[in-house]
Amino acid sequence: MIGRPPRSVAPLAWRGLLVAAAGLALAVELALPWEQAPRVEPAAYAAPGEPLRPAPPSPGAFAAIAQHPLFQPSRSPWAAPPPPPPSFSVAHAPPAPADFILAGVVISDTARSAIVRAGNAPETLMISEGETLNGWTLRRIDAAGLHFEAGNQAFDLGFPNVRQSGR
Repeated sequence: MIGRPPRSVAPLAWRGLLVAAAGLALAVELALPWEQAPRVEPAAYAAPGEPLRPAPPSPGAFAAIAQHPLFQPSRSPWAAPPPPPPSFSVAHAPPAPADFILAGVVISDTARSAIVRAGNAPETLMISEGETLNGWTLRRIDAAGLHFEAGNQAFDLGFPNVRQSGR
């Protein structure tokens, strides 16, 4: 034995490692609980070469179809319910601001404003489109006057007719 190299133990170690791994896998498999396969009803079986058929529906599955036959003259497509009526009414509109007098309008490229005066008061009030005056919303300002809206009512305020004396 003097001239021969010693035999390697590596192949024997690999074989031992494989046997230990197989034993561990077997122990884990035996320790875990088995699950029962779901039971298949005999009606779902098909003959060889025949496709599987689903189970028939329950008798009440098509009750709505039986209540509304397809070719009856009384059958009509579904229609959406009408929208609810508007929440405002004519009775809730504020009284028209008849005591206001239009003193002038300012119309530019960027803004529109109106100058109004309450009756014969010396103070004036500047109002722009979209603002409210005594419950009325100013919707439009043009050279002829102002257009107010409240609910479904509208009110126009124009310039007063001023007569020059002596004519």
